[in-house]
Amino acid sequence: MDPLYNLEGIVIKRKDTPYQPGKRSWSWQKVIHWKEAEVVVTGYRKTSWYG
Repeated sequence: MDPLYNLEGIVIKRKDTPYQPGKRSWSWQKVIHWKEAEVVVTGYRKTSWYG
């Protein structure tokens, strides 16, 4: 999420498709801006960072 405006992304639409008020359309796509992710570490190797 954008900490300044509390936004999570943008919505994009094909320019050759009409606007349809009140309807969801395949031509509209939400692009989420990810800055972090939750992960599970299942293993690791104890070596130096250089190999």
